[in-house]
Amino acid sequence: MTFSLDETVHQIEENKLVTLDLSLNYRTSDSLGIEGVRAITRALKVNNSITTLNLSHNDIDAIGAREIVTALKRNDSIHNIDLGKNEIGDFGAIHVATFLKNNNSIVTLNIENNEIGREGALALANAIIDNKIITLLNLHYNNIGNLGGIEIARALINMEALTNLDISYNAIESDVARELATVLKKNDSITTLDLRHNSIKAAGAKEIANALTKNQSLVSLNLSGNEIYDEGCKEIANALRVNSTLTTLDLSFNKCGIVGAKAIAEALKKNGSLINLHLGENEFVFAGAAELAAVLKENDKLRSLYLEYNDIGALGAVEIAKALKANNSLIALDISGNKIGDEGSAALADTLRVNGTLTTLSLFNNGITDFGVHELYRALINNYSLVQLNLQFFARGSEPLSKIQDLLERNQSMVAEMYFQKRLQLSSLHRLLQCHRCKRTYAEKSILYDILDQLKDDIKFGQRDLPSFGNEHEVDLNLKEMTQTLKLKCIFFIVNLFLRESPNSFRLVQSSINMVLLSKIASLITIDFLYHYYHSYFALIPRPLSVENKLYL
Repeated sequence: MTFSLDETVHQIEENKLVTLDLSLNYRTSDSLGIEGVRAITRALKVNNSITTLNLSHNDIDAIGAREIVTALKRNDSIHNIDLGKNEIGDFGAIHVATFLKNNNSIVTLNIENNEIGREGALALANAIIDNKIITLLNLHYNNIGNLGGIEIARALINMEALTNLDISYNAIESDVARELATVLKKNDSITTLDLRHNSIKAAGAKEIANALTKNQSLVSLNLSGNEIYDEGCKEIANALRVNSTLTTLDLSFNKCGIVGAKAIAEALKKNGSLINLHLGENEFVFAGAAELAAVLKENDKLRSLYLEYNDIGALGAVEIAKALKANNSLIALDISGNKIGDEGSAALADTLRVNGTLTTLSLFNNGITDFGVHELYRALINNYSLVQLNLQFFARGSEPLSKIQDLLERNQSMVAEMYFQKRLQLSSLHRLLQCHRCKRTYAEKSILYDILDQLKDDIKFGQRDLPSFGNEHEVDLNLKEMTQTLKLKCIFFIVNLFLRESPNSFRLVQSSINMVLLSKIASLITIDFLYHYYHSYFALIPRPLSVENKLYL
């Protein structure tokens, strides 16, 4: 669609917009330019409907930044601003900082990739030091350096609302890491911290690791590309032994080596929170892969593991393949660029014949030939969980690839149906809880809420409990994945509901239930049966978002 400045200005003045996205308009023949910025800002002075303003990628420079923040002084409806990649520099950052000092409405601020240096960072630090409402601050890919980074870090101490901080690609060193560690020990609001591609090194990693032993709020930490080497990896690994909140960790591009791999593997035996782990390009080789493979046999928390370009070779792939035969939690694995060849591919294919949880597998740039691809195809015939397979750098148009694509589409359809059935359960339970005509005891409602929580977790974590499909392709209630207590509650609820709503209904008393009998009955009651039986409850339920299937070529 062609950008029309006059039409956009009219919509702003008439309060017809909630979100104004004018990003990337420098590429159009009718680019925004400084005059366009001034027209937009004049309209914003009389607007009270827009809450999100995106002017990124417009090359508006410092003058444009000044015009925008001047207009926003008269506007208190905008809460989210994106001025990324606009070359506003230090002068533009100073204008933004001056505006922020007296602002009480901006909640998220993105000023990434703007050539902001030390002076701009100092101004921003002074502006946000007592800010109580900003939740997201993105300073990615500027040049604030060590001194600017220290001032920004010190300003965060009192930012009680901040949850997301990105200061990646900013040439900051261990001194900044030390200041950030001090913040993390006291701050209980920051949940996401991105420090990738700086230079905090092992000393900085040690500071962050120390903070992780005390912090109870951080859930995502990115330290990739920080030259922390094996010493820094060991420090972070030691922190993982006691940290119970971090769910996503990225240590890729750090040359952690075999020593680092072993430390991380040992930490995973103790850690119970980590779900996503990125360890690409760390020179693990076979020995490091073997260490991680050994822990995969025991760990039931990890959902995704990225080991790309670690030179693990075919033998490393074989070890990981063996581990996945025992692992039932991992849903995504990336071992691209590891020279695993046909031997490694065949080992993974053998695993896919018995593994029913893996949904995403990346094997590109591994020297796999027709033989390896054919083995994967044969394995997928009886595998119903895998929906994404990355085989880039393999010859396009080959017959095995076409057959693999068909099987992935089959799996995608079946997984989507499983999600549909789970959402039917979720929606039906919501309806039952909200039904004023359905008189239910406190105990029954408690059971309902327990089941709701379980279903939400199932959907949140994806195909972690993907069932084995029999000939009838029926999806059961995954009772074996639940705790024993929840099994009994679920069985009781289903049978009680079934009998209560049937024509000859009667009330079951939980204390008199024969659990063996109920187990047999529950095994016969599939979600499909409940769907058809309680059609009136589900009539208005929308279908879920589809699960994407891909064969990368």
